[in-house]
Amino acid sequence: MHNMHSGWSRMLISTVMSEIENKRRPIPVLKEENEVNIANRGIFEDLNFMIDYAEGYKKLYIKIFEDFSKYKLNETSSVRDRGDDLPSLYGKIKLYAHIKNSLMEMIKIIDENERAYAFQKDIFLLIILLHDIGKSHALCADYAIDLKMEHCERSAAYFKKIVAEEDDNFQLDETSFNIIYTTVYMHHKFVNEETKYLKILKQADSSARNKELEELEALREEIK
Repeated sequence: MHNMHSGWSRMLISTVMSEIENKRRPIPVLKEENEVNIANRGIFEDLNFMIDYAEGYKKLYIKIFEDFSKYKLNETSSVRDRGDDLPSLYGKIKLYAHIKNSLMEMIKIIDENERAYAFQKDIFLLIILLHDIGKSHALCADYAIDLKMEHCERSAAYFKKIVAEEDDNFQLDETSFNIIYTTVYMHHKFVNEETKYLKILKQADSSARNKELEELEALREEIK
């Protein structure tokens, strides 16, 4: 059973990576890991893809991916124990894998609606990369973020802190900052009218999670 679970985890990650590889240009933007503080090769390669695909904010992408690696989001569960017969399987959905899956769903939305969304590509990409980062308790502890807050609030608090600590605020203008912060903060809260940013975040997040849970349900049937 352990090998089967491990195989599912590798399959989930390899599916994401194959989609990323299909989109990546042959020449990486960052040629060596020592150009950034990232120990995990896979996360380093994903950062290369992001910098290549995105329009700007290179320093901000580097900072986020460095923290993905530093706080080992690839080893952190993205789903709490559901209390049913799948707790160990749900734990296979790692936080970084879910963020990548959500990212790929967001990219599909952007590419399929290029005329509507491409001019704000970075805003959408940063929103999806940040939306669940507050689930990392280790990250929150280091950034003095209160774990009593909801994870969406913690994710927004992390974003606010890293921008405030950077001398040039990563060159984010106030409008862009407010869109990203508010969307991440509100993505699990009730609102009377959703912005386009919140709608697309929820769409990408939900689509990624549904695919992950479908894989879990299929695996549960296999091991019955």
